[in-house]
Amino acid sequence: MIGDTGVILPEHLSHPTDWPVWEDIPHQVAEEIGEEDELDAETTSDNNRVEKPADEALADLAASSSVSADLKDGRLHVTHAPLKGQPRLDNPDALNEAFGDLAYSCRMLLDRWEERPPNVSDRSKAEILAFRALSEAREREWYKWQVHSEMLSTWLREEADNHWQGMDSLAKSLLEKVQALKPYLKRESASETDKDKPVAPDIRLSEEDMDKIEDGRTRLSKVLDDETARNGLTDDASEFLEESQKALEQGAERIGNPDRTISQIGHELLQKAIHNLAGFTSSAWGFLRDAGKDAIKTTVKTALKTRLQDLLNWLLSFF
Repeated sequence: MIGDTGVILPEHLSHPTDWPVWEDIPHQVAEEIGEEDELDAETTSDNNRVEKPADEALADLAASSSVSADLKDGRLHVTHAPLKGQPRLDNPDALNEAFGDLAYSCRMLLDRWEERPPNVSDRSKAEILAFRALSEAREREWYKWQVHSEMLSTWLREEADNHWQGMDSLAKSLLEKVQALKPYLKRESASETDKDKPVAPDIRLSEEDMDKIEDGRTRLSKVLDDETARNGLTDDASEFLEESQKALEQGAERIGNPDRTISQIGHELLQKAIHNLAGFTSSAWGFLRDAGKDAIKTTVKTALKTRLQDLLNWLLSFF
């Protein structure tokens, strides 16, 4: 996810040959957000495994994320990673047919939902409605499909013991149809191999970290409430940050639940939200750092850099 994504990646890390080499980027960010001394220290975990410094861990987290930013027409856009590459399959007719089939299946399931409502929350229904909207719009941004698929899978697990009236099987069938879209939508880098892909570092969370999660939600609010900064975000990027904020809230609510499945779901929601935010925020900051004066309005660039550095500082605190 490096190259024109702008993700912060230390020079000495392994990366695909088509990626440019950034010089001292993590430390440059660290200096600007006042974390240089803290980032240079290596730590050792309880199992005696030497961990990477925080800046390197964040770089790996960002580079392994499936979400990236892009800078187009003076605004930050959210997309799936990598930016370079092509989907594995190119068959417009087959893709259009798959979109139509999925839209039809969504409508049929939603009609049945109205006729015989299952004894579950509306969260799963909201994801099915999102699938219908995406399929009817012929949406080609894979990250949107992935995010809604992950959320529907999560709610199916959380409410597995509820009375679904057989609709859980139909919902799982929708998930399979969404996965069938992946080779037509998700870009793949021809030069990247499994050996090149950074491994996402562990994000350890406990009930004691919930104040930190609330702090992250507050920092996201500052981005969204800053009118100047928000002028530099597309609607999709703003929606992504809002959904990330919601995921942090939903995850925090479930941490420590007596039901181990629900508590585990809380951990997964938080880890995924942090992972996605790392990919977007790091690549966005890189674009802003390298953007010429004509690429984005100066006042908007300054406001966004300030807010994104604040988010990077928060992300670094997990390592």
